[in-house]
Amino acid sequence: RALTNTLLLPHQPFETLNLSLNACDASLVTIAKGIEGISFPSKLYSSLAVGKPIIAISEARSTLRTIVESNQCGYWIELGDAQGLATCIREIMSHQDEHQRRGLAARQLFEQDYTLQGCAAKYADVLRKAQPQ
Repeated sequence: RALTNTLLLPHQPFETLNLSLNACDASLVTIAKGIEGISFPSKLYSSLAVGKPIIAISEARSTLRTIVESNQCGYWIELGDAQGLATCIREIMSHQDEHQRRGLAARQLFEQDYTLQGCAAKYADVLRKAQPQ
């Protein structure tokens, strides 16, 4: 299509993962139809870690959607909604301040819930609740 605003690269080696994750304006995280409850897109965690807003594409009833919307760390698009995705990208391009705020929220969510300390705190909370009074 002779696109001038898109760069498609071949598979990149693991050593350049950090560069790849930081080269984007937003991270695309998807989960296929019918997979909800069986699998979860682990790429969400690395996307949150680099502080990039998430463009989540999933079925309407998905944990991915709940995480992104409840933490305001990105945008949700229903599977198959190509027009919605195009609209989302245009919104991102025209509202950079909001886009940056969502990226900061992504990093904050990662630090709060998905670091070793955050996960340990959640486990400790579960153990405290399970302790007989």
